[in-house]
Amino acid sequence: MPDPAGEPPAVRPLRLGRVAGLAVLVFVVAGVAYLLMFTGPDRVPQADVLVPVTTIRPFEVIEPRDLGVRTVPTQPGQAYLRDRDRVQGRYPRTVLSPDEPITADRLGPAAPAGLNEAHVFTIEGGTGISLAGSIRAGDVVDVLGASWDGRIEQAFVLDVRRVRGERWAVILCVDRPLGPAQAAMLAAEHATVVRRPEQ
Repeated sequence: MPDPAGEPPAVRPLRLGRVAGLAVLVFVVAGVAYLLMFTGPDRVPQADVLVPVTTIRPFEVIEPRDLGVRTVPTQPGQAYLRDRDRVQGRYPRTVLSPDEPITADRLGPAAPAGLNEAHVFTIEGGTGISLAGSIRAGDVVDVLGASWDGRIEQAFVLDVRRVRGERWAVILCVDRPLGPAQAAMLAAEHATVVRRPEQ
Protein backbone atom coordinates (compact mmCIF):
# COMPACT_ATOMS: atom_id res chain seq x y z
CA MET A 1 0.00 0.00 0.00
CA PRO A 2 1.46 3.43 -0.92
CA ASP A 3 2.76 5.56 1.86
CA PRO A 4 0.33 8.41 2.69
CA ALA A 5 3.26 10.78 2.71
CA GLY A 6 3.94 9.91 -0.95
CA GLU A 7 7.24 8.15 -0.33
CA PRO A 8 7.89 4.88 -2.27
CA PRO A 9 7.74 1.68 -0.28
CA ALA A 10 11.05 0.29 0.93
CA VAL A 11 12.43 -2.68 -1.06
CA ARG A 12 13.10 -5.59 1.22
CA PRO A 13 16.49 -7.17 0.48
CA LEU A 14 16.57 -10.84 -0.58
CA ARG A 15 18.11 -12.78 2.22
CA LEU A 16 21.30 -14.78 1.59
CA GLY A 17 19.60 -17.95 2.75
CA ARG A 18 17.00 -17.68 0.02
CA VAL A 19 19.69 -17.14 -2.65
CA ALA A 20 21.52 -20.24 -1.48
CA GLY A 21 18.30 -22.22 -1.49
CA LEU A 22 17.52 -21.21 -5.06
CA ALA A 23 21.04 -22.15 -6.16
CA VAL A 24 20.70 -25.59 -4.59
CA LEU A 25 17.32 -26.09 -6.27
CA VAL A 26 18.74 -25.19 -9.69
CA PHE A 27 21.68 -27.54 -9.14
CA VAL A 28 19.38 -30.43 -8.16
CA VAL A 29 17.11 -29.91 -11.18
CA ALA A 30 20.13 -29.83 -13.53
CA GLY A 31 21.52 -32.99 -11.96
CA VAL A 32 18.26 -34.86 -12.36
CA ALA A 33 18.03 -33.77 -16.01
CA TYR A 34 21.57 -35.00 -16.62
CA LEU A 35 20.88 -38.38 -15.07
CA LEU A 36 17.71 -38.83 -17.09
CA MET A 37 19.50 -37.89 -20.30
CA PHE A 38 22.67 -39.94 -19.94
CA THR A 39 21.80 -42.80 -17.61
CA GLY A 40 18.13 -43.35 -18.32
CA PRO A 41 16.69 -46.61 -19.65
CA ASP A 42 16.79 -45.37 -23.26
CA ARG A 43 20.47 -44.40 -23.22
CA VAL A 44 22.54 -46.00 -26.00
CA PRO A 45 25.64 -47.72 -24.55
CA GLN A 46 28.98 -46.15 -25.44
CA ALA A 47 32.34 -47.87 -25.84
CA ASP A 48 35.92 -46.90 -26.63
CA VAL A 49 36.91 -48.80 -29.78
CA LEU A 50 39.95 -48.91 -32.04
CA VAL A 51 39.95 -46.90 -35.25
CA PRO A 52 42.61 -46.13 -37.86
CA VAL A 53 44.14 -42.68 -37.64
CA THR A 54 44.93 -42.84 -41.36
CA THR A 55 43.85 -44.89 -44.36
CA ILE A 56 45.19 -48.45 -44.21
CA ARG A 57 45.24 -50.25 -47.53
CA PRO A 58 44.57 -53.98 -47.95
CA PHE A 59 47.45 -56.25 -46.92
CA GLU A 60 49.43 -53.54 -45.14
CA VAL A 61 50.65 -54.53 -41.69
CA ILE A 62 48.81 -52.56 -39.00
CA GLU A 63 51.34 -50.81 -36.77
CA PRO A 64 50.69 -49.36 -33.29
CA ARG A 65 51.00 -45.83 -34.70
CA ASP A 66 48.12 -46.56 -37.11
CA LEU A 67 45.58 -46.96 -34.30
CA GLY A 68 43.58 -44.49 -32.26
CA VAL A 69 40.57 -44.68 -29.94
CA ARG A 70 37.07 -43.34 -30.55
CA THR A 71 33.95 -43.43 -28.37
CA VAL A 72 30.97 -44.72 -30.36
CA PRO A 73 27.46 -46.04 -29.65
CA THR A 74 27.32 -49.82 -29.55
CA GLN A 75 24.47 -52.13 -30.47
CA PRO A 76 23.96 -55.87 -29.89
CA GLY A 77 25.81 -57.85 -32.51
CA GLN A 78 28.46 -55.23 -33.20
CA ALA A 79 31.95 -56.64 -32.75
CA TYR A 80 34.11 -53.54 -32.64
CA LEU A 81 37.63 -54.38 -31.48
CA ARG A 82 39.05 -52.70 -28.37
CA ASP A 83 42.21 -54.71 -27.66
CA ARG A 84 45.28 -53.47 -29.53
CA ASP A 85 46.89 -56.92 -29.32
CA ARG A 86 44.06 -58.27 -31.48
CA VAL A 87 44.68 -55.71 -34.23
CA GLN A 88 48.31 -54.63 -34.50
CA GLY A 89 50.52 -57.01 -36.44
CA ARG A 90 47.58 -58.14 -38.60
CA TYR A 91 46.47 -56.77 -41.98
CA PRO A 92 43.12 -55.61 -43.39
CA ARG A 93 41.42 -57.52 -46.19
CA THR A 94 39.76 -54.31 -47.39
CA VAL A 95 40.52 -50.59 -47.06
CA LEU A 96 40.17 -49.23 -43.52
CA SER A 97 39.22 -45.55 -43.48
CA PRO A 98 40.16 -43.08 -40.74
CA ASP A 99 37.88 -43.12 -37.66
CA GLU A 100 36.09 -46.24 -38.91
CA PRO A 101 35.62 -48.80 -36.08
CA ILE A 102 37.55 -51.99 -36.79
CA THR A 103 35.85 -55.40 -36.74
CA ALA A 104 37.51 -58.81 -36.77
CA ASP A 105 35.93 -59.87 -40.07
CA ARG A 106 37.79 -57.05 -41.85
CA LEU A 107 41.19 -58.41 -40.78
CA GLY A 108 43.39 -61.25 -41.88
CA PRO A 109 45.49 -63.34 -39.49
CA ALA A 110 48.89 -62.36 -38.15
CA ALA A 111 50.91 -60.99 -41.04
CA PRO A 112 53.99 -62.86 -42.24
CA ALA A 113 57.34 -61.20 -41.69
CA GLY A 114 58.14 -58.56 -44.30
CA LEU A 115 54.61 -58.34 -45.70
CA ASN A 116 54.91 -54.63 -46.50
CA GLU A 117 57.84 -55.43 -48.81
CA ALA A 118 56.40 -58.71 -50.14
CA HIS A 119 55.27 -59.39 -53.70
CA VAL A 120 51.48 -59.82 -53.77
CA PHE A 121 49.77 -61.64 -56.63
CA THR A 122 46.35 -63.10 -57.38
CA ILE A 123 45.30 -66.38 -58.94
CA GLU A 124 41.79 -66.47 -60.36
CA GLY A 125 40.15 -69.55 -61.82
CA GLY A 126 42.43 -72.40 -62.85
CA THR A 127 42.37 -76.11 -62.15
CA GLY A 128 42.93 -75.97 -58.41
CA ILE A 129 41.02 -72.81 -57.61
CA SER A 130 37.68 -74.61 -57.73
CA LEU A 131 38.83 -76.31 -54.53
CA ALA A 132 39.79 -73.04 -52.86
CA GLY A 133 37.15 -73.52 -50.20
CA SER A 134 39.64 -75.79 -48.43
CA ILE A 135 42.28 -73.04 -48.47
CA ARG A 136 42.07 -70.15 -46.07
CA ALA A 137 43.92 -66.99 -45.16
CA GLY A 138 47.07 -67.77 -43.18
CA ASP A 139 47.85 -71.02 -45.01
CA VAL A 140 51.24 -71.56 -46.60
CA VAL A 141 50.89 -73.19 -50.01
CA ASP A 142 52.72 -74.20 -53.14
CA VAL A 143 51.44 -73.02 -56.50
CA LEU A 144 51.98 -75.65 -59.19
CA GLY A 145 51.98 -75.18 -62.94
CA ALA A 146 52.49 -77.26 -66.04
CA SER A 147 56.27 -76.97 -65.75
CA TRP A 148 58.63 -77.15 -62.79
CA ASP A 149 59.99 -73.70 -63.64
CA GLY A 150 56.59 -72.17 -62.95
CA ARG A 151 56.34 -73.61 -59.45
CA ILE A 152 55.94 -71.06 -56.62
CA GLU A 153 56.84 -72.46 -53.22
CA GLN A 154 55.90 -71.31 -49.73
CA ALA A 155 53.42 -68.63 -50.73
CA PHE A 156 51.38 -67.10 -47.90
CA VAL A 157 47.61 -66.95 -48.47
CA LEU A 158 46.40 -63.44 -47.68
CA ASP A 159 42.75 -63.95 -48.66
CA VAL A 160 40.40 -66.24 -50.56
CA ARG A 161 37.40 -64.67 -52.30
CA ARG A 162 34.57 -65.96 -54.38
CA VAL A 163 34.54 -63.83 -57.51
CA ARG A 164 31.41 -65.14 -59.20
CA GLY A 165 29.67 -68.49 -59.29
CA GLU A 166 32.27 -71.17 -58.58
CA ARG A 167 35.14 -68.96 -59.65
CA TRP A 168 37.60 -68.13 -56.88
CA ALA A 169 40.41 -65.68 -56.43
CA VAL A 170 43.30 -66.51 -54.13
CA ILE A 171 45.51 -63.59 -53.07
CA LEU A 172 49.02 -64.65 -52.09
CA CYS A 173 52.40 -63.14 -51.35
CA VAL A 174 56.01 -64.27 -51.49
CA ASP A 175 59.21 -62.64 -50.28
CA ARG A 176 60.83 -62.66 -53.74
CA PRO A 177 59.98 -61.40 -57.24
CA LEU A 178 58.24 -63.80 -59.61
CA GLY A 179 60.21 -65.09 -62.57
CA PRO A 180 58.98 -65.06 -66.19
CA ALA A 181 57.86 -68.69 -66.10
CA GLN A 182 55.86 -68.07 -62.91
CA ALA A 183 54.25 -64.94 -64.34
CA ALA A 184 53.33 -66.83 -67.51
CA MET A 185 51.75 -69.63 -65.47
CA LEU A 186 49.60 -67.15 -63.56
CA ALA A 187 48.57 -65.34 -66.73
CA ALA A 188 47.49 -68.64 -68.33
CA GLU A 189 45.37 -69.55 -65.28
CA HIS A 190 46.85 -73.06 -65.24
CA ALA A 191 47.89 -72.96 -61.60
CA THR A 192 46.93 -75.34 -58.83
CA VAL A 193 47.16 -74.23 -55.21
CA VAL A 194 48.24 -76.96 -52.80
CA ARG A 195 48.52 -76.57 -49.03
CA ARG A 196 51.96 -77.59 -47.82
CA PRO A 197 51.92 -80.95 -45.99
CA GLU A 198 53.65 -79.65 -42.87
CA GLN A 199 50.60 -77.55 -41.97
